[in-house]
Amino acid sequence: MRRLLTLLLLCATPAMAEPPRIVADIAPVQSLVATVMAGAGTPELLIPAGVSPHDLSLKPSQARALGHADLVVWMGPEMSPWLGRVLEANGAAQMPLIRVPGTTVLAFRENALFGDDHDSHTEGGHTEDGHDHGHGGIDPHAWLDPDNAVVWMQALAERLAQMDPEHADLYRANATAGVADLRALTRKMTDQLAPARSIGLIAFHDAFQYLEARFGLHMVGSVTPGDDSDPGPARISALRAAAQAGEVVCAFAEPQFNPGLLEAVTEDAGLPVAVLDPLGATIEPGAELYAAMMSGMADTIATCVAQAGKGE
Repeated sequence: MRRLLTLLLLCATPAMAEPPRIVADIAPVQSLVATVMAGAGTPELLIPAGVSPHDLSLKPSQARALGHADLVVWMGPEMSPWLGRVLEANGAAQMPLIRVPGTTVLAFRENALFGDDHDSHTEGGHTEDGHDHGHGGIDPHAWLDPDNAVVWMQALAERLAQMDPEHADLYRANATAGVADLRALTRKMTDQLAPARSIGLIAFHDAFQYLEARFGLHMVGSVTPGDDSDPGPARISALRAAAQAGEVVCAFAEPQFNPGLLEAVTEDAGLPVAVLDPLGATIEPGAELYAAMMSGMADTIATCVAQAGKGE
């Protein structure tokens, strides 16, 4: 009798709904989604650490993940045009973050020395379709502006609440807490990077424009406009001249790229070379990655400038 009563109670208890299956393209995006979903589920990371998101041949396991996803959260076709074609072909529900209203987007820079490019940006997620990274259009590295991350967390919470009403309050509460953490992170980075404002910097490739714009940094130029393009002699010559003229204090490589080309620019001027990690390639994926990645870059820039004896 007791066993029968237990069975009846179990049958009468409503089952908890399964959270939606979410796939995120890159680790910083997966980190933001994981923050919003904490306590309900864990988003799957599509592109592993150390792999460029600009051009990828899907493994069968990655194709299955996309096929089974209830929602794919990704930066957009400016970052990964190949992924846009896959999503269009399989009809998967998607959320391209660079299209989210309220997102600050910046135009891609073409010239070796960025002062030769015209500054332009829009807010509200209005972007242009059809431009691959490295060939004009919109700079896709928008996750490096924490104000964009704030906009996306709030939008993610509402999208997930619509998909999974049972966990709606949890998603919204997680987003509210995550936004507060991002605001605190931004204040900390603003103070930390204050001495580096207006100090000349060089990067291997042009990935840091959003970080520069948010925190008042001065990236003089980059060795390559994109990670899928090689610089010509004129580009290397212009950067080397800027370094030798004393316009640059620090240069920054990235974990996934060979620093040889950067060293060709910096060696004669004796510039220190540090490593910035805009994808969190050296950090364990998960909810904590985004803050750790952003803090790590601020630490690296501030330390390099301080060791060079420069700063405001």
